[in-house]
Order: sequence, then C-alpha cells, then structure tokens
Amino acid sequence: MQIVLTERRRVTGELQRRGELLEAVIKELESISYLVSHDLRAPSHHIDGYAALLRRAVEPLLSDKAARYLQRIADTARQMEQVIDDLLVFSRMGRQEMLHTTVNLVQVMRYIVANLRLGLQG
Repeated sequence: MQIVLTERRRVTGELQRRGELLEAVIKELESISYLVSHDLRAPSHHIDGYAALLRRAVEPLLSDKAARYLQRIADTARQMEQVIDDLLVFSRMGRQEMLHTTVNLVQVMRYIVANLRLGLQG
C-alpha cells in the first residue's frame, strides 16, 4: 500500500511539473507568434501598397501578363496579411477557453488544394 501511495505521489508531482513546463512553453510560443506577426505586418502592407502604386503608374503600358503578375503580387500580399492575422489569433488562443465546433473537412481540403495549385502555378 505504501509503495502505491509513494508511486502515485511521484507520478502526480511529475505530471504537475510537466504541466507547468508545458504552460511556460505555450506562453513563449504565444509571445513569439505575437512578435513575428507584428514584424511581418509592415513589409506586407508595403508590398501591397507599392504594387498598387506601380500598377497606377504604368497601367497603360502593362501587358496582360505583367498585369497578372502585379495582381498576383497584391493577392499574395493580402494572403500573407491573412496568415499574419491568423498568427495573431493563435497567439491569443492560450488565454481563451477552448471552443468545440464542427468542421467541414471537404471545404478545408478544397481550400488547401486551391492554394497548392496557385503555389504550383507560380
């Protein structure tokens, strides 16, 4: 009986130590995510803004192919901004209660395949 209680205390202590370590790691990841997302926001805005300025400055001279390239730059910058926004949401997740929801996996897979196709075309 004494051995069982001693082992239970040891396991409980180990679980508590690992839980505290996990909490510390999660806080560090949240902090890094927050810092990285803020550092990436300005370059992303600049890319989108300069692509729009370039389009306005040379639009009459652009071939269809060049116009598509500029559009792709702007679309990709906006997509990067969405990833940054998602990273910010992720950085705050540890401070919120977990919500359970139903996910349409077919819709998720279509989104992933569409993004992969765009990446492969580029």
